[in-house]
Amino acid sequence: SRGLGDVYKRQLLIQQIYESTSNYKESLKWFKIHSEIEEKRKSEENLNEVLKSKYRSDYEMKALSDSITTDIKIKLEAAKQQERVTKRNWLIYSSVLAIVLILVFLSIIIKRLKITREQKHLIEHQQGQIIESINYSKKIQQALLPPLSELKSVFKDTFLLYEPKDVVSGDFYWYGKVNNFDIIACVDCTGHGVPGGFMSTVGSLLLKQVVNQNNYSPNGILEVLNDELIKVLHQYSTESIQDGMDMSVCLFDQEKREVHFSGARNGVMVVNKKEVKRFKANLLPVGGYYAKKGKLIERKFTTQKITLQEHDWLVMYTDGYMEQPGGEKSLPMNYDQFEKTIQDAIQHPTNEITKQLITSFNSWKNEYAVLDDVCIIGIKIKV
Repeated sequence: SRGLGDVYKRQLLIQQIYESTSNYKESLKWFKIHSEIEEKRKSEENLNEVLKSKYRSDYEMKALSDSITTDIKIKLEAAKQQERVTKRNWLIYSSVLAIVLILVFLSIIIKRLKITREQKHLIEHQQGQIIESINYSKKIQQALLPPLSELKSVFKDTFLLYEPKDVVSGDFYWYGKVNNFDIIACVDCTGHGVPGGFMSTVGSLLLKQVVNQNNYSPNGILEVLNDELIKVLHQYSTESIQDGMDMSVCLFDQEKREVHFSGARNGVMVVNKKEVKRFKANLLPVGGYYAKKGKLIERKFTTQKITLQEHDWLVMYTDGYMEQPGGEKSLPMNYDQFEKTIQDAIQHPTNEITKQLITSFNSWKNEYAVLDDVCIIGIKIKV
């Protein structure tokens, strides 16, 4: 562009010289040359302007692009930074919330554990008091039972199997002496455990009271005892408690080797090596409300006289032994099995009979739990 400018000036000068000398032909020639060069110069200038504009536009576009790219990068980085901050904040909030929930949960658990521990201590304390009371009740019950040594002082050959199912028993046995007669009762009260133990205590005290009133015939003892028990427990309707006693009462006349027996649902057996004789009881128990068509059933008990021979054992019992499930069929014993068990046991010396009965009982029940109290008394009268 600069070179064309110099040429342009020279040609313009030449054209002006010819024009001043009136050489118009040469002046026109150089004017045309001058015009062409002028157009070419302007064209170059225009081209340069276009190129400059393009370069400027490209530069501006590139600058704009770079600016946009940088802005986008900045915004993306800011967005990523914000996302990282958001995630960090969310993690912090979540962690704080989790810690708070854990602390709340732990406080609840600790509180519940404290309450549970207090309840446990209270229950253990109450349980301890109950067990202590039951154990003391056992001492009272045992104090009411005649010692085996007392029975052996009266009857040399005597065996006793007395096994409560629980700490205290619904079964009990009783001994008393009136004139020259010895009276023994074998009693099975309704229930076992604490209820049975309560009934056995009541029954033992009432039995002593009845016999001390010179009621020493076995059937008379049962009848008076029945009336007294009904009075004590107020058994005057079907709504009253129906607890009662199945029992056998035997009056021994050792001089005559006779036994006068009366039973309320509990019989007795006379056993020797050769045979077993069973003596049945009356059908109704002692105590409880029994009526037919609204009318009270009068309970009368009968007395049976039993004469004992030299080797006879009189055996009194409750139903706990024979009604224990066991054996091959997991059923209770029948009377024949029970009689055979007693008959086998008396083949041993007197001081081993109880042990034999326990062994037979455990063998029979096998792994089954004991379901009821057990009481068996055996007495032999010396000739």
